[in-house]
Amino acid sequence: MANIVWHEKWGIELNLTRDDLGHESIPNLWELLYQSDRIDALRNVPVASRGLQCGGVCREAGVIAWMYLRVKSNERREAVHGRSEDEQRHHASLSDEHKAYQERIMRAADSVGYPADSESVRPWGRGRGCRPTRSYKVRTASGSGGRSSFPRPERKVLGA
Repeated sequence: MANIVWHEKWGIELNLTRDDLGHESIPNLWELLYQSDRIDALRNVPVASRGLQCGGVCREAGVIAWMYLRVKSNERREAVHGRSEDEQRHHASLSDEHKAYQERIMRAADSVGYPADSESVRPWGRGRGCRPTRSYKVRTASGSGGRSSFPRPERKVLGA
């Protein structure tokens, strides 16, 4: 998602953090753009043909990244990249402190015999990398992916 959008057809920059999108001389600009984008979506017009480009990080990097508009359930207006590869350009890389913290956790796990992985792994493939959580997965030798290999206690059924 981006806060600055370039409207290719009109040649103007839109600032989504402002109510008037940075153009007070054009009343109801958001409503006009959003309705136009929704109509294009209903007509199956490709995102690349709607005329909205990322005007922030992607544009500064010399990349043309096409976008579409949406309104979240909390009434927040957003411009969303049409391709996830373009969205990834907006995520900050890990700080040196965070990388050192990950490395320390993995070394501690390895020192007691648990090979560790700082990336979350999902059944359908790799995750989105390390998320800012307080826990890291530690792989056990049995391949349980961090789950305890101890047997569960038997459940007691009441009234039986």
